[in-house]
Amino acid sequence: MPVPVQFQVLEADFCPVSMNQKAPNGNDIVSGIEFNAIGKRVAYWMHKKHPAEKGGWTYNELTRVPAEQIIHHFIPLRQANEFL
Repeated sequence: MPVPVQFQVLEADFCPVSMNQKAPNGNDIVSGIEFNAIGKRVAYWMHKKHPAEKGGWTYNELTRVPAEQIIHHFIPLRQANEFL
């Protein structure tokens, strides 16, 4: 029986850190992350293709992904208190 869940692991490069502007709905976009009026993350703007893959006409096209569809996963290289 298939599980109705799909995960896609993307590099951080997919979120354009240079994108700083107002969204069409009036929210602020800072480093590719959209915040509402009270500062809550509501969406992430993501490249449809990796920005280094410049082949084709969609390499610079962005799409809005609701924040509830994003899960952050990382493996820390060291502990935060390592140098204390």
